[in-house]
This record gives sequence, C-alpha cells and structure tokens, in this order.
Amino acid sequence: MKLLIAFILSAVAVLAQNTGPCSSVSNSATSGQVLAANNAGKTPQCKWQSAGGGGVGNVVGPASSTANDLPLFGDGTGKLLADSGISATSVATIAYVNGLIAGISGGGSGNQPNQTISGCGVEDIPTTLNVTVGACNYTIAGVSYTSPLANLTFTTADMTFGRIDGIIVDNTGVASVLTGTPGATPLNPTVDPATQLALTFMLIPAMGTAPSNVAVTTLYDENTEWTCTPTANINCASTSNPYHGTKDIEATSAVLNNNFTLVKPAAGTVDLSTQNTLVFYIRSKAAWPTGNGGAQAARFLNLFWLNGSTQVGNTIVLRDGAFGFNSSTTGAYQQINIPIGLFQAGSNAVTTLKVQVSGNSGSSTIGWYIDQVTLQSGFNPPSIPSTLMNFRGTWSASTAYNVNDTVVSGGIGYVALVANTNVAVSTAAKWAPLATSGGTTNQNIRTIGASFGSFQSGATALSAAATACVPTYFAGTIQGVEIIGDVSGSATIDVKTVAHTSWTGTASASSIAASDIPALSAAARYTDTTLTGWTTSLTAGTDVCFVMTSPTTVAGLSITLKVAAN
Repeated sequence: MKLLIAFILSAVAVLAQNTGPCSSVSNSATSGQVLAANNAGKTPQCKWQSAGGGGVGNVVGPASSTANDLPLFGDGTGKLLADSGISATSVATIAYVNGLIAGISGGGSGNQPNQTISGCGVEDIPTTLNVTVGACNYTIAGVSYTSPLANLTFTTADMTFGRIDGIIVDNTGVASVLTGTPGATPLNPTVDPATQLALTFMLIPAMGTAPSNVAVTTLYDENTEWTCTPTANINCASTSNPYHGTKDIEATSAVLNNNFTLVKPAAGTVDLSTQNTLVFYIRSKAAWPTGNGGAQAARFLNLFWLNGSTQVGNTIVLRDGAFGFNSSTTGAYQQINIPIGLFQAGSNAVTTLKVQVSGNSGSSTIGWYIDQVTLQSGFNPPSIPSTLMNFRGTWSASTAYNVNDTVVSGGIGYVALVANTNVAVSTAAKWAPLATSGGTTNQNIRTIGASFGSFQSGATALSAAATACVPTYFAGTIQGVEIIGDVSGSATIDVKTVAHTSWTGTASASSIAASDIPALSAAARYTDTTLTGWTTSLTAGTDVCFVMTSPTTVAGLSITLKVAAN
C-alpha cells in the first residue's frame, strides 16, 4: 500500500509541474488516442496519437472522475490516467502517519532500529513454566519482521541458584526463550542486537515451578471471576469457540454502544499503577466495517476503566492495526496485550473494565468472541514507540481527543499533546503539527522524472541513447534519485540542468551529478540518497534533462528525482 501511495503522489507532482494547455492541435482524433505534446513548454503544440509506445509525452486523464480522487496510471505507457477511487484526504493521512512512523517527518531521529511496533505481548500462564507470546511486528537493525503467536516453555529451574531468562524475537521471525546462567546474583542473558530483540525478562527461582514475582489477576475465564454484565447482542456465558476452558464472551451482530462490563466482585478496588498489562484474546467473526455511515459505518471497540460509574484515565481503541489486531483473521484467536500505562490512570482506584462497541453513526454490526481476560504484573511489557498514534480523522469541535490522537486540519496533520475538546489545532499548548523545525513533511516532497521505452510485456529492448527534458517551476533540494527498469539490465542516465531563460537545446544543459552518475548495473532498480558531488540545489525555472546511454536488456526505464520543495 505504501508503494502505491508513493507512486500516486509522485505522478501527481510530475503532472503539476510538466503539463499545460496546448497552443494548437495539428490533427483530428480517432478512438483510443491521447493528446500528446510535440515540443516542451507550458503551451506546446499538440497532436492526437496512440496511447501505446512509452517514452516521454504529456499525460491525459479520463473524460470524467470523482472529485478529490487521486489519479492512477491506466496502462503501461506512463501517459494515460484513470480514476484510482482513492480519496486524496485518506491518502494524505496515511502518508503523514507512515512518514512519522518511518522517522521521516523531519528534524527528529525517528524510531530506534530495534523495537516492537505492534502486538508482541507476553502473557504468563499461572503456576507453570509457560508463557504465550502474541503475534509480533517488530524491527531489528531497521528491518521489519513478524512472528506468529507462540507458546513457550522455560527449561527446568536450577536446583541451587535462580536465573534470569529472556523472551526474545529474532531476525528469522521466531519467538523463543533465551536461557540465562544460574547464579547467586543472576544477570540478564546477553541479547545480540544484530539478530535479536528482547521483549521481557523473567526470574526463574531455584527449584521453581513458575517465574518469580509475576502476579496474574483473572477478570474472565469461565464467567466465575469478575462479574460480567452484558447489554443486548452480547452473551457473557457463551460456549461457542472458547479460547480456554468452556466459556467466552460472544457478540452477535453487536450494534453501536452495545457493551459488557467486568466488575470486581469482592470489596475494595484495584490500583492500576501496580499492574503492567491488560491481556485478553479475541476472535473476530468477520472483517469490521470502516465506512463513514449506513450499513458500512466504521466499528471498533473502546476499552476503559471505571471506579463505580466514573471513568478513570483514557479510552483505548481496538481497531484494525492496533496492538497487532486484524479483524479479517476469523479462524483463530489473537492476543491483545495493552500496557496499562496507556490508560494513564495513575494510582487512581478502579473497580470495572468496560468494553463498548463504538464508531460512526449507522446500522453496521460486528461479531466476536473474547476470552481469558487478565491483569498481569511483575515484569515489564514490551515498549511501544511513542510515535505510534491513534488517527481520528478530520478535526472536529465536537470530538473529545486523547493524548497521541492525530487529526487532519487544513491538509496538515496534528497530534494531541493533552486530552482536549473543541480546542483549535493552532493552540500550541494542546496540539503539535506532525513536523519539526528544519524538517520537511511529505506534503513538501515533489518529484521530477522521465521515462524511456515501454514497460509493456513483449516490448523491444532499448538499444540507442535518448534524452528527455522537462521544465520545473519550483525551488528545492534534491534528496535522492531512483531508476527502475522493466527487467534486470544496465543503463546510465546523467542528470543535467540549465536555466529556462538560457535554454537553446539539450546541448545547453550541464551535468549536476559530477562523477556519481546514476546507473543500472545488471539490476532492475537503482537508488542513491547520498548524491556524492551532486549540485542538489534546484532553482525555480530550471529545465532538467535526463540523458540515457548504453542501455542493455531493458525495454523500459524511468528515472525519478526526489525533491524537498522550498
């Protein structure tokens, strides 16, 4: 999806820079033809010609399209556009959130190379040497990996000394136990940061039959623990598809605001500051809707704590992508492991956990099974990067926002610094834009490029040198260059520029790549963000030429410059 979004945005930028109305049209059109420029410039002479053949030329769109939808290339020529059906607003929000997660929103260092992204919860199984590690999305040395839900067993405890074992995931997509060395003062086992990521550590005491200092409070297992009270469409004593034991909480065609509560049955309260994680298992019956209203109105679950009838702390949202959850996975339970700190309840007392169906106004429903709900303490949950945020759509004066909620207003993304309602995003004490001083948002990234030959299957391989030139109308700094070919092959594409006012032909342009000229070498892709020796500053009104030489094997080539616009 990220690649599709980047491709669409690049196409939009190139269109904005390099197309204009025709000064005249030299022939009459026939069915299937497109309008192409005979020469460069803002108002070129044009002619009708076949859409096939690739190469450099003007891009044209369909006869009609949906307002605010982004364009999509309609064929392999690079010249014909179609309506993508993707709203520009939705793509923009995906772009800035993904940019934030990737650490490219400017100024900051981004996420560390070794970290959990979603899921990765560790659940202790009481009175045993067993733990369950939830499905885990994580990075090691900046590379993304996933591991499935796994049941792990610690080796038998030493008879004399305790030891500390680690729960890790590695660069093969496997969760495992990293066994420590027993000792009078045991130490954490050594984790190799090049191949491993530690989720947590547990002390296995001498002659122990379970990890030490880990406490588990069961809220729901067989409907005999905390008191479960449901509304309509929810059954607290279902015997259908339990994860553990014989009972589960089942929702069937649950509508907006249906909910259940789990209330501590004994006197007293729970201090959440003494707990590490809330863990439960959920099995979806079908993909949860994500629409704006009606029968497809978006649905998700809100989870929050109460003391009596008063909410304590934040509301946590469970939707697709949160905590590794995927509602389209209907054949198995998924572990949800929520760090208690996210609720921001502090040391305030609570008596009740409430789970409520929420979303947009409409008639849509969802169904699920929930089982084995526990509070766990005594070990640290996996750390979740602070840059993971909860997108809430376009800012609304009537919406209550929590810390780390993100919104869009005026085409710019903002993150809530504190909980607030009806506070303008321009209020610095409450909101921060998703960019930092000196940085560049995705909205300031533009591309300049050209293509040679054809990417269509069966096209004839390029055999001769060619040059393509395009004018630009903005200033900026070149950040990178990329070449792609239809197949693995070789070619060199020099990048040359000349002021538009000094243009007398391709010979008037001079190379800005020095000796670091972009080149494919027995490959289908080339990328360079170092740009050694390049003149990267680009002024408005510059003509950019791409000089392709020595092609072998490839039938189609495209080159793109990534430019941070001033």
